Parts: sequence; structure tokens; C-alpha cells
Amino acid sequence: MSELSPIMDPGYTHCPEAYMMCPIPDNTQPCSLPKTPKSGQKRHLILPAGHLLYIYITNLLSMKGTYLGEFEEVVLLAVAIRSGDAYGAAVVNEIEQQMRRSVNLGAVHSALNRLQEKGLVSSEMGGMTAERGGRRKRLYSVTTLGRRALEDIRHLRNQMWNSIPTPANA
Repeated sequence: MSELSPIMDPGYTHCPEAYMMCPIPDNTQPCSLPKTPKSGQKRHLILPAGHLLYIYITNLLSMKGTYLGEFEEVVLLAVAIRSGDAYGAAVVNEIEQQMRRSVNLGAVHSALNRLQEKGLVSSEMGGMTAERGGRRKRLYSVTTLGRRALEDIRHLRNQMWNSIPTPANA
């Protein structure tokens, strides 16, 4: 895990650079340009006066392009559920059954490609079948990194749900 250390900036005036993350320099001045931090490197975060924030970024989230959107998360979950039989149409069926919403096959294929680029799923070509006119299916499976991403997401969501105050009269 990489730690972000909070730095209080009493002169904060809605500067977009005030929320910039970067490797910690010799002084406490904010970085002027975005930088891609190296995994495991300590960073600082300039915050408005009166705020204190500790943020921990896992190696997964500090890698380039690993932001996981809601639809990608749903597709990744469907691939995990269909373990061993996760191809485009099966993922669509799983999402429609679980989420009770219709999804476009093309959107699922795009999400699967993005997930594969991020290293969260891997794929291999399945065998030829007569029902598909001799064509092969591309079968997807969740990688170790993908499983870790799902666990991190579940943990974060549980933390947020557990942070909701309960009514005193409940």
C-alpha cells in the first residue's frame, strides 16, 4: 500500500493543483504537473485548511488505467459468477438475470476488452461447436488481480454501508 500524507495549506483558494497527488518533494509545495506515481511510492496531498484526510492507495489503484467503473464492475462480477463458461452472450444473460436490466452485447465486449487490458480478466479461445457454425467462443476468467479488485470493492462498499448512521429511534 502507498500512503498519502496530508499537508495543510492555509492559503488554499480553489486551485485545481491543490488536490494533485505526486511523489513527495524536498519541500511541501504542491506539484505543478500531474505525474504518474510509481507503485509503493509515498505521495502527498494538499488539502484545504481545516480538513484532514488519510488516504491509502493500493498497488492496484495506483497502476495506470485501473479505474473500475460501475458497468465494468458488473461485467467482472458476471465473469466471476460464470466461472469457466464466461463468454460474451453468457455474460449478457448473467447480468440481465442478476441485475434485471438489459445490456448490449457490444457494450459487454467493450468492457471485457478494457478489463483484459487492465489485467483483471484473461481469455482463451474455446472449442468449436456445431451450434455456433463451427466458430469458437472466447472464454473469459477472472485473474488474481481481478479477484483482488472485487474483494477491495466489496470491502470499500461494506465500509461505506457500515458508516451510514442509524436513526436513534430505530
